[in-house]
Amino acid sequence: MLARLQESDGVDHAAVDRGGDLLRLTLRHSDPADAIALLRELGYDAEIASDDEATTTALWYDAASVGELSRVEARVIAERIVPPLARERDLTAAEAAEVERVVVSVLHRYFTERALRAGATPGGFRQDCVLAIAAAADPVIGAGAARALAERLDIDLGQDHRRGR
Repeated sequence: MLARLQESDGVDHAAVDRGGDLLRLTLRHSDPADAIALLRELGYDAEIASDDEATTTALWYDAASVGELSRVEARVIAERIVPPLARERDLTAAEAAEVERVVVSVLHRYFTERALRAGATPGGFRQDCVLAIAAAADPVIGAGAARALAERLDIDLGQDHRRGR
């Protein structure tokens, strides 16, 4: 998404905060309409942040550092979905660790290499992630547990995990 924004006419630089709630755009001109239209086309509800929201954010990630943020996000998701599955399915510590490694690896790859294209939907991207996790986890924990993991991921990706929401 950041790369698409930077390719947009009128946008010099795009960055996202650590929580993924705010975008900081450096515009060639003062009208953000093209960038907002692109965000809405990609399925995001875009609006101008208040000065207070924008100035209280200390860490920003641009397209060059998005891989780092994507790995953090993938690890956070894995830490939410793998432990409950491990308890439910009586996975060994080694199996749980391997499943977590697989989840982080697959999600990171999807977050960094499979950017949303024009016409693609966030729901389609989410479904692709879910199917990829099921396929990657199957050899580690078997088809039934892999499907259960994929279901947990689907539910997790559909939730808003931001504080206070």
